[in-house]
Amino acid sequence: MLEPDASQFLGKKSRASSGIGFRQRFITFAGPKDVKEPPPRPRATSVDLRTTTQSSKLKEPELTRHEWGFPAEAGTGLKARRMSLSLPDDFWVDVVDLHKEFSDQSKLIGRRGKTLGKGATSKVTLMTRKGGSELHAVKEFRGKRTGEVEEDYEKKVKSEFSIAKSLHHPNIVESIRLCTHNGRWNHVMEYCQEGDLFSLVQKHYLTGPDRLNDRLCIFKQLVQGVNYLHEHGIAHRDIKLENLLVTSTSKIKITDFGVSEVFSGIHPGLREAGGQCGKEMGEVRLCAPGICGSMPYIAPEVVVKSGEYDPRGLDVWSS
Repeated sequence: MLEPDASQFLGKKSRASSGIGFRQRFITFAGPKDVKEPPPRPRATSVDLRTTTQSSKLKEPELTRHEWGFPAEAGTGLKARRMSLSLPDDFWVDVVDLHKEFSDQSKLIGRRGKTLGKGATSKVTLMTRKGGSELHAVKEFRGKRTGEVEEDYEKKVKSEFSIAKSLHHPNIVESIRLCTHNGRWNHVMEYCQEGDLFSLVQKHYLTGPDRLNDRLCIFKQLVQGVNYLHEHGIAHRDIKLENLLVTSTSKIKITDFGVSEVFSGIHPGLREAGGQCGKEMGEVRLCAPGICGSMPYIAPEVVVKSGEYDPRGLDVWSS
């Protein structure tokens, strides 16, 4: 697959210290030369429902944000976020104290602390690496639940991070560090300035025939990211608008690998993998029956729970 060329993105613009993004401006994914006037509307026929009174009164369904968050059991029930394979016993993940390498964004002159997102089980804030000015998003995982085995909880955190850390692609959020602070795990990652795609869709920024090229550009980037994952033995299993982030240059990036499945090859968190995904790939391991993902993005074969399924199909359906 070809990566979208430079003409399909905005040039990088300077940002105000307030951090206000797409909420006060349009994001153009396709360049001006790609935007064409919509063709004249053809004359309606007797079966052209687009011109009927009934169709004109139809309202678009209201979008509802699905709060994402760790742990694997959150969202749609106990089975929703489980991994069909047992997690490795020995993850090879380097961990450091958060404030040894990163500083609160609120300490920067002219800036106030900013929380990017907050769900039922986690929150995301802005921080900078000490000695630098580049902003990073820091996802703080929720604490261990009552009755939850500490070892199992730690495995889930390290599994999500090690999978995300092994992925390097223009359409996937880059993971930087796994840290701890005040007894909580923190995932430091690339900061995508324009937030998630859900907000763009909710505000109708991408509707209408004049935004067709933008929608196609977004879809092309999503397919490229999913294709990369599958080529390296990883199924995301929770593709949705909330997990697609937008950068200041209008690139789409996939995030949140909390329910991801290593369906082929060895887990990138194992020592023998050396932090790389796609090693020793061979047969495709099917996932056990059980709901996984977020409504309404879940594939039919997962909803019916009639048997094992190929996790790649879930990503294709939700994309």
